[in-house]
Amino acid sequence: MLGFTVGFAMGISLGAVIGGLLAPSSGETFRESVRRQIEVAKLEAAKAAQATEEGLLARFEEAKQ
Repeated sequence: MLGFTVGFAMGISLGAVIGGLLAPSSGETFRESVRRQIEVAKLEAAKAAQATEEGLLARFEEAKQ
């Protein structure tokens, strides 16, 4: 799950970069767009990591019983 989410987030970022290169916009506008997409990708990856960690901890607690 984590691998998929990280890959998805990277795909979004790469898509934003490619889209920005092909779309007419100023350099500053493009850079801000890329920054926002990277932040979104980081947040999604952090959420996925937390969900995976919580799931693993729950499984570990079940296995201990």
